[in-house]
Amino acid sequence: MLEIQKAMRIGVDGSVLHQKYESGQKRYLVNLLDALSKIDSSNDYYIYSHTSKGIPKKENFKFIKLPTWLPLCKRQLVIPILSYKNKIDIFHFPDTWGSVFPPCKRVVITYHDMSPKSSYPAWNRSLKYYFMGLLNRIITKSTAKYASKIIFVSSSVNQEYQRLYGSSKKLITIKEGLSSFFTDHNQKRKPFFIAFADFSPRKNIERVLFAYRLFLEKLVTNHKFKLIIVTSTNYPKKAVMKIVEKYKITKSVKIRTNISDTSLSNMFNQAAGLIYTSLYEGFGLPILESFACGCPVITSNYGATKEVSGGAALLVDPYSVKEIAEAINRIATSDVLKGKLKESGFERIQNFSWERTARKTLRVYKKIYENK
Repeated sequence: MLEIQKAMRIGVDGSVLHQKYESGQKRYLVNLLDALSKIDSSNDYYIYSHTSKGIPKKENFKFIKLPTWLPLCKRQLVIPILSYKNKIDIFHFPDTWGSVFPPCKRVVITYHDMSPKSSYPAWNRSLKYYFMGLLNRIITKSTAKYASKIIFVSSSVNQEYQRLYGSSKKLITIKEGLSSFFTDHNQKRKPFFIAFADFSPRKNIERVLFAYRLFLEKLVTNHKFKLIIVTSTNYPKKAVMKIVEKYKITKSVKIRTNISDTSLSNMFNQAAGLIYTSLYEGFGLPILESFACGCPVITSNYGATKEVSGGAALLVDPYSVKEIAEAINRIATSDVLKGKLKESGFERIQNFSWERTARKTLRVYKKIYENK
């Protein structure tokens, strides 16, 4: 007699869903849940969050509301208690903010990067950031120790983890996907570039702005190129504007904050190129989103950005202002190069989809459940 497999009860920490701004972790979770809802109607998902926004409207996806009081307690106490109450079989923390107390026997955690300093940098000397950085290291270490499986969004992050802590059978790379929302509208390109900035120096925005000034000084075309800087919050605005004023390019730079995917897609469809020369990234979704919209990309020649771009972008040393400026000029002045990069980008994105990410993640759930 065949044994009917019991449906898994999968818990997911949805704390990032209530963020008012876009982040890599939030985009990862929203897209992963959406893709899982399309391929899996057999198992039950319990999403623990402050908000139901971003949770699929499917019968097997259940919203478990978290209290808003004492934010630090929600993962450390509330989620483990509710998880045991809901008899969760597998719990997934979609970022390294796990819990010192295991929410169930089988836990999966996703690492988006291996650099706490990229999130809580030393340049920010406030007591709050010192405390948050210390807390993050303690919780991450505890969660990784009891986790059944650790998912890395890129091979670069996986290798970095192994260099620091050694190899293990519980480590696996499952790359992020690309939303079908980002597509090429075949629009006429306009004379502007896009760059990203946030509260951390890792986005390398000062070198990008210096390079852009050098580019403008040597520009021989009749177009007056602009630079649009995208930030997730208003926090980096003042710091970025100080640098803009320092290099005297105020008229050439515009800052846009917390823009929608619709606006971002439209920008990628119109821009001459994306300047994504970060000093450190765990993945780099904007690279793929830019490729999908036919927008050429300039990115860093090492780490996850090199891995994700896969030979379809112009690679530069992110510490070299001269190299960044030369790459901007090459894209601005060569239609042939833009065409080649556009076609290479289209080829590269064929390797990424959220459905593929979801199927591989679901296989991880099934494997650790069957090994009970």
